[in-house]
Amino acid sequence: MLRTLLVLSAVANVAAAGATQPARRVCRPGPLLPPAGSKLPNVLIIGDSLSLGAMSGVLKDLAGVATAEHAPFSGDGGALDVKYAMDTDQVQDGAHDGPPWNVPLPASVRYGDGCLNGTYLTSSTQQPTKYDVISFNYGVHDVEYNGGYLEEWVPLALYKKNMRIIKRTLQATGAKVICQASTPVEFNLTTNKRILAYNAAAKAVMVEAPTGAFNDLYGVITQVCGQPPYNNPNVPNSPNCSISDYNGVHYHAGALLPVLCVPAACLPPALTCCPCCPQAAGRFWRNPRLTASRRC
Repeated sequence: MLRTLLVLSAVANVAAAGATQPARRVCRPGPLLPPAGSKLPNVLIIGDSLSLGAMSGVLKDLAGVATAEHAPFSGDGGALDVKYAMDTDQVQDGAHDGPPWNVPLPASVRYGDGCLNGTYLTSSTQQPTKYDVISFNYGVHDVEYNGGYLEEWVPLALYKKNMRIIKRTLQATGAKVICQASTPVEFNLTTNKRILAYNAAAKAVMVEAPTGAFNDLYGVITQVCGQPPYNNPNVPNSPNCSISDYNGVHYHAGALLPVLCVPAACLPPALTCCPCCPQAAGRFWRNPRLTASRRC
């Protein structure tokens, strides 16, 4: 029933804006509500399957400090690409053709799917809630990381434009906002070069006024593992990265604990975010070099 309502809502929004087509993808449910009666600060994590995989460690790390929820409240790619977040009256210039190295998709005007305001910033039951800190990431899906999801491709210029809108939308909630860099795509160096370009665009957006925090999660991984590719028998002397899943984009769940360690470290006593977190990284990796090199 909820999914039906979300689809109808997306169609209604498009019609109201005078657009010619409904959202192409159904919005996944929003986050769970925080525990009833909780007086702790509330943290929202918006991201894909990588941040979903880190949630058990994040919740443990934040215990007694803050509550935390993930948006969307589902698996299967999570928040996907930035088009998925955009309102349904937002034209997605350059996205309708898919990646330039593939056969073009059917020509059409492409709009956003409406999920940021439609579900992510409410609850899974469509009830409003308030967040003190919002952590968000987009990038791995936007670069079309494995050749199988042409619909997710977002040109770099459009990615930067949409990231700016997402940042300002999140800041308008009154929360402290931090953008997480995308992690290395360790099995494909061409795709990984795109990740570096999209991370640079995301960082540039966060530096713009009104500024927001940026956590170099890419650097957290490479300081431990070196530069990709990892564990690749076809690349002589490629680093053996024990926290990486070979031939994929995922890392072992604990490795991405720093995805939320920034608000965990910086919530008490004031709700402000610092751009690094040596405490959590040192706890997980027990790596003196990493701990010493990342200081607030």
